[in-house]
Amino acid sequence: MNERIAFDRETISNYAHLIGVDEAGRGPLAGPVAVGAVKISRNFLQRMDEFPFLSEVNDSKKLSPKKREVLFKYFFELRRQKLLQFTLSLRDHKIIDKINILEATTRAMNDAIGRLSGPHAKILVDGKFVKNLRFDHCAIPKGDGKSFCIAAASIIAKVIRDRLMNYFSKKYSQYGFERHKGYGTAMHIDALKCHGPSPIHRLTFCKHFFTSPSEA
Repeated sequence: MNERIAFDRETISNYAHLIGVDEAGRGPLAGPVAVGAVKISRNFLQRMDEFPFLSEVNDSKKLSPKKREVLFKYFFELRRQKLLQFTLSLRDHKIIDKINILEATTRAMNDAIGRLSGPHAKILVDGKFVKNLRFDHCAIPKGDGKSFCIAAASIIAKVIRDRLMNYFSKKYSQYGFERHKGYGTAMHIDALKCHGPSPIHRLTFCKHFFTSPSEA
């Protein structure tokens, strides 16, 4: 048993279920923000020693892409066995530009949590308290490294978003999305200055890196 599983066993308290929530893609210059939500039961938490591979679940940023993909497939199998539930919600670049990234992320969180069925659960969200979340929740700073269910949510969000950015890299190959996933690396910024924004860039994030035709 690792410390993240131990944390969830202690945190579940008088609840029958925990829901972990995390996002991927708040900071990039392009692409959607993705929110994962994972629901686990007290009973499953007590049985986790039967599934030794779950000890590898950690903050998605600390795992290799290959390891994230392997764990993602495990989550599907566990869902098939009805041992856990998970959902994912996306908000694209247009929504982000229209309502801002914080509100877009909050709406995705509300959607992801709302689609998880069954009894009410204790909700753990990575980071700071989310002002407009419709659900009572506990904010856990650096929670993706402390809580199993938050870490699992971070993996789901990261895998799906990375897959999307790999897909976009084939449509807009000049930006190198497969390498940086839309984050503001030097390579990405140079491509943006050279080619201007693609159809999936967040204009409110990157407009200072290029000149629009009307400003030329």
